[in-house]
Amino acid sequence: MRNIIDILIEKWLFNRVKHNYYNSFRDISHMSNNDSHFYLINFGILSLKFFKLKHITDLINQFKNSIKFKNKIGIITLNNYSKKYIRYVSEIAEIFDIPIIVLFKKELYMIKENTIKIINNSDYFYFKTTKFYFLNNSSDILYQLMDIRLENPHFLIVNNAYCHLQKYELNSISSALSTYLIAFDKNKLSIYKPENNNSIEYKLKEHFILKFNIITLSNLKNGITKFDEKKIELLLKYI
Repeated sequence: MRNIIDILIEKWLFNRVKHNYYNSFRDISHMSNNDSHFYLINFGILSLKFFKLKHITDLINQFKNSIKFKNKIGIITLNNYSKKYIRYVSEIAEIFDIPIIVLFKKELYMIKENTIKIINNSDYFYFKTTKFYFLNNSSDILYQLMDIRLENPHFLIVNNAYCHLQKYELNSISSALSTYLIAFDKNKLSIYKPENNNSIEYKLKEHFILKFNIITLSNLKNGITKFDEKKIELLLKYI
């Protein structure tokens, strides 16, 4: 028999979710319907323990504030694991239509359908029309780069805790393949954009929202950078 406390928690928790969700649509004029932008939302560190239930309620409020963004994906860093609370997070994320990538003990996971599934090397998925490709092992980098070019993702997610790629290598990959590159490394996240060749670091414990222009990226993919020999040569030089 399920614990009566768990039942009461779920009833209170999902009543709160429904309240926040439907209140968010009272004024839909603030919702962004711009398909040219994609948002990456970092929700910080989440502790999935009973006495840290406040973290989940805080997460609900962050989900509510993010509902105005049409195309988005969320990132959560876990410092412990609980199947029960993973299910809570999954159900809440589905209500708010936010796919979630989880970082837990150096591994990347996807929360989907009340389960947490590890993301393997060369995995890819779509969120609506935006494609994500994952690189967790750089032991055969030349072959993998060819595969990434064929897959032609909008975002390349690199788990640099295992790939150990240098900044100039990550920047060269982003530029040569005309893809937004997101690198996870310990407690930080780095963003590489092919349109400016700059990298910016963010601390995963902080809450932040990043905006990406998919139209700009498509122009790069279909323009001169679709096969820029100089950038490819620079990339190969450092491998």
